[in-house]
Amino acid sequence: VLFDVDGTLLNTHEFIVSAYEHALASIGRPVTRSEAEAYLLLGKNLRATYAHMMPDEDTELLATRHHEFQRDRFHLIQPFNGAREVLNALKNSGQKLAAVTNRARASALPSLENAGLRDFFDVFVCPEDTLRTKPDPEHIHTALRALGREAENAWMVGDTAVDIEAAHAANVRSIGISHSKQEGIRESRPHHVVFSLPEILPIVLMENTRDDVQP
Repeated sequence: VLFDVDGTLLNTHEFIVSAYEHALASIGRPVTRSEAEAYLLLGKNLRATYAHMMPDEDTELLATRHHEFQRDRFHLIQPFNGAREVLNALKNSGQKLAAVTNRARASALPSLENAGLRDFFDVFVCPEDTLRTKPDPEHIHTALRALGREAENAWMVGDTAVDIEAAHAANVRSIGISHSKQEGIRESRPHHVVFSLPEILPIVLMENTRDDVQP
């Protein structure tokens, strides 16, 4: 089972949106809260987001200011309800788990560590590990190779269109999650839609069992 991190396992909304606000204000281009939230909704990696939203600015400088702001603010991140219990149940059932995120390793791994989730994962795939990130399927293919698993036996769980698009491109089954209970995730056509992490357990465990008994 492959998991996106931000917005799927971890509530990183304030951690990321505040960093966008800080980085842009530091170069004299302040944005409103709603504008910063629009950056977050793109689901792209950090440099690609800044390049898309501020193509005339220094992307590297913005990324540096962004990470500097976040460095001592991991306390702003909280796991969503049921995250530990779901990951533990999947591990106990024999599932291999990967975190597949468009957030830099230096930020993503401490976030998972701080939330008590890092040790559940067998593999971490971050932007530094691939030439192309989600929605490109390379991100998922890299995780599957590291896990020694085939696409037909895998699930991708994510909260944005880029997660689901990557799953489709990689021929992996997908679960779209919306903790805010918004239906927008359906537009990217995931195989299933859930509104809390515990809802994925019967989907993954029952369907994997069904697959195992098919001739």
